[in-house]
Amino acid sequence: MEIVGCIACVLSCLTLVKAKALTFDPSMLENSIGVFEPFVVSGSDADDEWAFMASLQFYDTWFGEYYHVCGAALISSVHVVTAAHCVDDRVGGEGRSDPGRYRVMLGGLNVLTSSDDDVYLSVAAIIKHDLWEVNPLLGFPNDIAVLRLSSMAPVGRPDITPIALPTSSGDFTGSACYILGWGLTSGDAETPPEVLQEASTNVIGPEECQREQPYMVRDSHVCVGGPGQPLACSGDSGGPLACKVGSSWQLAGIGSWSFTCDDTPSVYTSIPPYAEWIVQHP
Repeated sequence: MEIVGCIACVLSCLTLVKAKALTFDPSMLENSIGVFEPFVVSGSDADDEWAFMASLQFYDTWFGEYYHVCGAALISSVHVVTAAHCVDDRVGGEGRSDPGRYRVMLGGLNVLTSSDDDVYLSVAAIIKHDLWEVNPLLGFPNDIAVLRLSSMAPVGRPDITPIALPTSSGDFTGSACYILGWGLTSGDAETPPEVLQEASTNVIGPEECQREQPYMVRDSHVCVGGPGQPLACSGDSGGPLACKVGSSWQLAGIGSWSFTCDDTPSVYTSIPPYAEWIVQHP
């Protein structure tokens, strides 16, 4: 897949992050908006508990087949939430903003081998946040999108169940949280795992997160991981940060970006600030 902000280029621009006047050259994205891949580092094979987990798959017209590009979270029988950068031509290339080129896989853990339990639904519409910006210096603000499915998901099945949205005042600091995703399990791995990966992780505060990041950490971000902890590599594109509240899981974040795959916290788009925006798009 493709995205997370130009590591090579940004290294020479770090002093600009806190400057009063930020400037952005689109050429900064050439080498690293391409690194927003769906990695979960230090994770393990997932089980069937994650009934809201979805694989967003893109149709390659050259090879004539679909392939996994991003994670997503089922929030209703006809909607999933993912990252805006997952469905943007400026990031992934031609065709990536076209809903007709996507399908969503539900009910399965393996993106390489289909089973009779897998459900594939086409995408009818892509709604990206109006203020989404492909700008690393500003921390890729408003990196969120709602996808409307062309038909209803069979949510009566125990392995296909929407995840609850939090309230606008939701705070997940100290909660039991998991990151989920398909893809490489380290920055230098050559092949992705076939099975969905899960990892328990900790939500950290914005000040601690910003100390470790060259890009801007915004109020609309939530961060996880750090040195010695499981984390998402390069943003775990579109995949959910799920936190336990009482006896149910809530969608705390959607994978947005990460500067390294080693020890810097992973940055997710925080869902509480966008909860009202999400439900306004039937």
